[in-house]
Amino acid sequence: MKHEVRIEQEAVIIEISGDVDLEFSGDLRTLLMGSLPKGRVIIIDLSCVDLIDSSGIASLLKAFQEACKKGKEFMGLS
Repeated sequence: MKHEVRIEQEAVIIEISGDVDLEFSGDLRTLLMGSLPKGRVIIIDLSCVDLIDSSGIASLLKAFQEACKKGKEFMGLS
């Protein structure tokens, strides 16, 4: 898994590429949780992800739940 993070106005845009599997899902969760305080809107671009398994989906879901608790917008692109 590779990633790029950029901030545009109130949005944190996280571009993910490669495989998001058990090996990298913890890294993804850490990345997403660390990005929540940085913007009002969190945008996850998954258009370059080749494979995502259930552990990767679980990391996305956890970050989505935390964003909702904090009143943040959480969007995915594919």
